[in-house]
Amino acid sequence: MLCIKTEVRESNIANAGKGLFSLEFVPKGSIVFLPITLFPIDNIVSETQYREELKTKDYFPMNAGMRWAGDYFLYCSQEPHDADYINHADNPNLLSCLGLFFALQDINFGDELTIDYRYIGFTGGVEIKTDNQEEVIGLSAKEALLKSATTLINLLNEVDDIHCFDLPIQKLTDKE
Repeated sequence: MLCIKTEVRESNIANAGKGLFSLEFVPKGSIVFLPITLFPIDNIVSETQYREELKTKDYFPMNAGMRWAGDYFLYCSQEPHDADYINHADNPNLLSCLGLFFALQDINFGDELTIDYRYIGFTGGVEIKTDNQEEVIGLSAKEALLKSATTLINLLNEVDDIHCFDLPIQKLTDKE
């Protein structure tokens, strides 16, 4: 679930198609995305299962999965969600750590939201090219978690507090 107001429009990144842009100021250290039920994630699978499913599907959200923890991937098999339009950048303004996306810097109104796909992708090459046509090579599960955790610790040491925008309260189970 995105925690900020955004809009999808043509990306500023060459050959990236559409991108996701902030419609508000986001302070450094803010949580921008939470993988909870309001976001239509309906699958948690192993990397092997995810690779196999990618061979049988050809709709966009299936290709917008992300490494969650270890060799497990979260993805949505439903309609595209705005978060699916967050593009790769070598110097992104978002950090993914265990599925949460944090603002690595202040993000201004109109800035395109970007993330380093090496943290959320497969351990081998993925079928995503950067704007200069280089293939994005995903980190191993351990390396992705170690690097993202280290970056998050450094970020937490640089900010006074973590900001999370107002979230709608929801019932996460059907139990009464």
